[in-house]
Amino acid sequence: MNNPLIRAVWVGLGLVLSANAAAGKDFRLATNLWPPFVEVNGDGTLQGLAIEKIERAAKEAGMLPLIEAMPYLRMVRSIAEKRYDGAFLLSRNPKREAIYHFSPPLFCERRYIYAKRKLTGDGVGNNIRRTIGVIKGVQYGHRFDDLKTKGVFKTAESLTPSFLFKMLKHGRVEAILFSEREADTLLTNGQYDGTAIYEAPEPFTAVELHLVVPKETMGQDTFKKLTDSMQILGATEYCDRK
Repeated sequence: MNNPLIRAVWVGLGLVLSANAAAGKDFRLATNLWPPFVEVNGDGTLQGLAIEKIERAAKEAGMLPLIEAMPYLRMVRSIAEKRYDGAFLLSRNPKREAIYHFSPPLFCERRYIYAKRKLTGDGVGNNIRRTIGVIKGVQYGHRFDDLKTKGVFKTAESLTPSFLFKMLKHGRVEAILFSEREADTLLTNGQYDGTAIYEAPEPFTAVELHLVVPKETMGQDTFKKLTDSMQILGATEYCDRK
């Protein structure tokens, strides 16, 4: 798939902003396709809840960055190698907290327990008491951490959703913690047999997505003005904290 470009400014998901943004200059942003927040139209342009907010914020702030969609791991590498000025669709974790300013949560994505047998409730407790596969570097909330600390389950980490599915298929983990978006993408592509995978009927947790800015390139006061503007634009209305 060709990487789509649009002119916009970030207002919703996790974004790393360069100093050029504050000056109103063009700057390049890398992102990952993440329905319903970021999707591609038939003509190759981006759409979705985040894009709607981006377009509104661009008009308010006078910023004209370029957004390019790509696989998640390539996005992370591209930012680390400074091939882009920033990126969005980054969640909070301790390593990033040391580097970036984080806004209040602007969007959330529910995560469900998936297993090779039918589940009840949110899939934890009497259903799952062994090892759960999770994406490395994602914070899943206080309840998840508390249950892990109490020994209700252990975790095995992977960098990619596809490898987590392989771990489940080959019995290396009893269950995996996934968003419906991640599961649907893999199952729709025919990589895995959906009839052999069961989703818990209730979400186990939700991952919060933030606006993030490098501390070394944007001061706290400037960052606060930016996030205050986003609150005025109503960016928090889609955040599901259940």
